[in-house]
Amino acid sequence: LRTGNAHALAISLDEQVDLTMNEKPTVTYSRQQAEWVLHHFFSRIHPKEYQTRKHGQSETNHTRFVSGDLQSGDGLYKVTMFFIKRNTTYLLRELRFDKQP
Repeated sequence: LRTGNAHALAISLDEQVDLTMNEKPTVTYSRQQAEWVLHHFFSRIHPKEYQTRKHGQSETNHTRFVSGDLQSGDGLYKVTMFFIKRNTTYLLRELRFDKQP
């Protein structure tokens, strides 16, 4: 996230990914579509720095979450990520970007 490298982020994506950007409706994309959408989003906002604020996991449903702040040329975004366990690996299943006032 810090560098805005959608290709590097796509390695961690699940086969289907829910993306929510700026309070618009959530859209489910394939991994390849999500990479393309993220590439264009990052090229528009110019990410500069990311800092994790919270993280946790649930052993009962094998999920993890991470939230943090993404500073960009377009302002500050709260980022929320939800991961799901696939075999022995956690993959990114949902990603939200909420621009902060």
